[in-house]
Amino acid sequence: MEKFKNFLKSGLGLLCCSLALIVVLALVSALVNTKGFSVKVESVKADMDALYTEMYKEEAYKPARLGIGDKGDGMVNAKLSGYLYIPKGVSAENPAPCVCITHGYLNSKEYVQGYAIELARRGYVVFLYDMYDHGTSTWDTPAAFNFYVWSAYDAMNYAYSRGEVLKAADGTGIIGLTGHSMGGFSSEAAAAFDGLDALNGMNQKCVAELALGADFRYDAYLFGSLDTMLALFGDRSCGTVAAQFDEFFFDNSANAQGSVIKKDYLKDAVGKQFLEIADDGENGKFYDSLAGGERVIYMVSQDHPYQTWSPETTEKVVDFFNHAFETQLSKHGLGNLESLGVKAKAGKQQVWWIKEVCTCLSLIALVAGFIASLGLLSTVPFFKVANTDSTLMLYNPAEQAQPSSEGEGELKVENKGSLKKTLSVVLLFVNIALGLYALVSLVDRGGTALANIQNWVHYGLLLVALLGIGAAIAYLVIKSKDENEKANVIFGRLAIGLITMALTLFVLKWVLNEGLTKIAGGTNEWFNAPSVNTIVYYAIASGLLGFVFTIISALVNPGEAGILEALGLKANLRQVGVAFVKAVLLTVVAFLFIFLIGIIFKSDFRVYTYAFKAQVSPETFGALIKYAPLFFIFYLVSGMAVAQSTRGKFGWKADVLAAILMCAPQALFLLYQYGVLYTTGTAPYPNFALNGILIQGLIPTLIIMAVIQRRDLAKTGNIWTGVFFNT
Repeated sequence: MEKFKNFLKSGLGLLCCSLALIVVLALVSALVNTKGFSVKVESVKADMDALYTEMYKEEAYKPARLGIGDKGDGMVNAKLSGYLYIPKGVSAENPAPCVCITHGYLNSKEYVQGYAIELARRGYVVFLYDMYDHGTSTWDTPAAFNFYVWSAYDAMNYAYSRGEVLKAADGTGIIGLTGHSMGGFSSEAAAAFDGLDALNGMNQKCVAELALGADFRYDAYLFGSLDTMLALFGDRSCGTVAAQFDEFFFDNSANAQGSVIKKDYLKDAVGKQFLEIADDGENGKFYDSLAGGERVIYMVSQDHPYQTWSPETTEKVVDFFNHAFETQLSKHGLGNLESLGVKAKAGKQQVWWIKEVCTCLSLIALVAGFIASLGLLSTVPFFKVANTDSTLMLYNPAEQAQPSSEGEGELKVENKGSLKKTLSVVLLFVNIALGLYALVSLVDRGGTALANIQNWVHYGLLLVALLGIGAAIAYLVIKSKDENEKANVIFGRLAIGLITMALTLFVLKWVLNEGLTKIAGGTNEWFNAPSVNTIVYYAIASGLLGFVFTIISALVNPGEAGILEALGLKANLRQVGVAFVKAVLLTVVAFLFIFLIGIIFKSDFRVYTYAFKAQVSPETFGALIKYAPLFFIFYLVSGMAVAQSTRGKFGWKADVLAAILMCAPQALFLLYQYGVLYTTGTAPYPNFALNGILIQGLIPTLIIMAVIQRRDLAKTGNIWTGVFFNT
């Protein structure tokens, strides 16, 4: 028993437990996803070019989608990827209503999988898919941001082609559409395009549409006017789930002061226009439209991203389609849901959250597996070469009694005085405060704070450069006299530190004034992912800004080790090369493992809007090659900051300190931004919408990477493997 306990405490034991836990949790996730394997979940990749060619051979049928492409024939090499949920008993001989579900911008189908699980377990066919240019759906992009215009439309047509999907006697497809954010825009557009196709003599394919976090006014340009688009909804059952604290939509008055404010779509002009009423609407009430359809608005007290994880929104989705399909089945002479075998349970009865708990625990286990694997590899003879034994004692108390492999003898952990400890704490707080001050301006690439920082960096560079030159001269003079060894060491370190700081400020000045604002502007061909460009610009600028304080801290608390050891840089070229090989090997194995779990169990590693998922394609590999060098800069300076701040600190306390150093400004900002928004109705930064959501995803990233960096540092004595792996 004691041996087993010791095994569990070892790196191999942690890895085995992590892998076993992941497999068990993935199995539970699969059970929830498939309702105990009674719902078939089929991975599909629909060839839409072939489908349209087959569906529309007759000259009379010219759907709107066929106007795109270089030749205007709709042929854009479109491959729509997703999961098709087919409940037990549903077949071509016994079809059922279908709901097509999609995600928002920069997301993938897994973000809205809860809706699919709840609808499928009630007996509906569900097509859960990735929009084009997202996830694993691809096409030869006709124009920027065209993916949302046609994704739901193509999904609707694919669903209509399936025999398992119910159709009325007149050919009307009993299909519902829903999506979050840009996926909501896609669903709205598809319903309107379907109305346009019906006017041109084609079968109506959609009878219900529910947009989540998507304001109708922003789709209107596709159809000339909002009136035209809403008229094309015709006799469909249509609705929206509007969040009161949505960062983007649902209130025209938001345009004057910014969009991150509390809203009420039931009182908004567009909301009332959609409901076709003059007075304020009633939450959750279905209103009859003049065209014979029905309209509803659900108001929820949420922000934009939370809708993908909300039991309340999930309840609205289920209840809407239960009601809408019941209405539409009666209208088309198809009986009711019960006669079709659909168990239309109320939306409050939910199990999808069990899968989310499992994926969250899987994410934690995966990170633990990373840490265990890095530790185990550091003991393998080939990879052990990357360990710098002489500095291990700075980060790992278990190594203190070991003599140096370089013959320098045993090293002692530095004992910082109370004054130096106080200065270290002060520097940490100043670093966090400046990071908080700079955050919005760095992410938005503008504003007063950015201008102030640019000035500080400019004058700071001049001052530090002069001091560095002075310290270097003093060092050379003292060394030439060979009289005061202590002064020689002090001025030598000071010169190195100040020159390093000057170089850092020089690079930061270039970044802030012209560098990445040009390279990562979102319009050039090389760095062509706008939101990633925002993150990489912020990461490098904030990382370099924080690194200035790392250098100051190293000068204030130099300790007995050299500055390279204090920053975790002590390694020769061979050791750096081996560290790189180790990081690449573990990355490839990790991606393969994540990919296999996704293929076998259709599960990933997720919590809220954050996930690890293996996107294996030439496009993603190309993105890695382009962006990795930029992120490497951030993880290099962050790795040095972690090494300096955790020197002489061990265990979970060192992990916490590393995490605080990495993400405190972002966490404090979000607490302030959303705390004020929810309590007063107006955010302190009311124009910080999409970028505020991007910041949310950085916090778990930075916590995970900080812990991985710190733990690997304790095993190897340097930052290199952690930096390469995190990159």
